[in-house]
Amino acid sequence: MTGTTAQRSMFHDMLLGWYRMARRDLPWRRTSDPYRVLVAEFMLQQTQVSRAEPVFERFVARFPTVRALADAPAAEVIRAWSGMGYNRRAVNVHRTAMLICSDHGGMVPSDEETLRTFPGVGRYTAAAVACFGFGRRVAVLDTNVQRVLGRVNSGLMPMRPSEAWRLAEESLPKDEPSAADWNQAMMDLGATICVARAPRCGGCPVRTTCVSADIFGTAGKAWEPVAVAERPKTPVYVGSSRYYRGRIVEALRSVEGSIPIKELAGLVISGSGDEAGGRFDERIARLVDSLDKDGLVRFSRGTVSLP
Repeated sequence: MTGTTAQRSMFHDMLLGWYRMARRDLPWRRTSDPYRVLVAEFMLQQTQVSRAEPVFERFVARFPTVRALADAPAAEVIRAWSGMGYNRRAVNVHRTAMLICSDHGGMVPSDEETLRTFPGVGRYTAAAVACFGFGRRVAVLDTNVQRVLGRVNSGLMPMRPSEAWRLAEESLPKDEPSAADWNQAMMDLGATICVARAPRCGGCPVRTTCVSADIFGTAGKAWEPVAVAERPKTPVYVGSSRYYRGRIVEALRSVEGSIPIKELAGLVISGSGDEAGGRFDERIARLVDSLDKDGLVRFSRGTVSLP
């Protein structure tokens, strides 16, 4: 990261001092079991901490080991994922567990390169498992950390991922503390103080070393001045294909065995405010077919079930 050695040392000391007093008590931080860390990181992909916490507790109670998860039927794993959304992650974590058992003797690999060969595991998830599950001294870059690095170092605009990863690696303290503590401190700062909108600069422990706070007085002005109008609009979720894919899987969680697709369409439409009809049934059939290809449902001879 930018600044003199003394400035970087001050940044480290101030952030870690704050973290020791303000760190979030999260269930996946109470363990260094690589399997549980892996499950947590799958859950935290595109999902807020508050939503993941209760599901994580239930999930690891039901599948306490990687072997227990690998041996479970896919339908049971998908049911246990209820409440998380992005159900493909349930399939990915299940497939990952099976690969760990078949190819790695039931032991979660510790190196990032191997971890990234698993379905649904990218650079962030691999780094997080290596760091939090095995104590590897590697940078872990999520959206919160990238925002903190951008504000502290440039004060102008969001950075390219490659630049953000470089800064994350440079910011990692050379000696103590553990990389896990450092990465989690950065995450907590971004999640609770250096938030995307209306950052709480007045209560920031590293305000005096932050370019954004020094130049603009508030990091909010520093982070979003460029090409906001050019950003693609977020698609409407309700009524979208993702919305109905989620409703289909949720409906099947309450069904034992298989169900005719016509009845499934009725369950999906129930309470949604939509009107039944031929086009809707055709849409459900197309979505069921795509879910079948993704391994989230089984579609055969006009009936549908969880896999």
